[in-house]
Amino acid sequence: MRHGKSESNDPGKEDIDRALTTHGLNDSISIANWIKENALLPEIALISSARRTQETWDAMRRVIGKNTSEVKQDELYLASPSDILEQISNIDDAVKIVLLIGHNPGIESLAMHLIIGDSLDITQEKLNEGFSAGALAAFELNNENWTDIKSTNTKLIKFIRPRELE
Repeated sequence: MRHGKSESNDPGKEDIDRALTTHGLNDSISIANWIKENALLPEIALISSARRTQETWDAMRRVIGKNTSEVKQDELYLASPSDILEQISNIDDAVKIVLLIGHNPGIESLAMHLIIGDSLDITQEKLNEGFSAGALAAFELNNENWTDIKSTNTKLIKFIRPRELE
């Protein structure tokens, strides 16, 4: 998942300290409700150390996070796809559902990499339009461990943007 819509990067303010807008908070809650309604409650949430990702998770946690372990990771701040995969590979194989909240361009690039080889469908076409703030790409893994994630063993099951839930 990409963090919710955040305030612009004002001169003199560090990017990592940008907060969510009210719209971003509301979108995060909408996505959390969708996750709950679709029984995709995460066992663990990996969250970038940026303020906007923390605020995204704080909003979502009220809806879906009661039984979710959270791990805040500096390594996910503006991470590349390979950095994101490295963090995912450290997850215990007993964990079945993970929520990762990060940033573009890494989140979008990773999602695009993982759908290579998938047959083109409406969900993939939507992802090709761009990974907007607050969007969620849900993948199913066809293996038993987190260390070997690649496009040949993942399937995009849903790509949802907050505006589609309004």
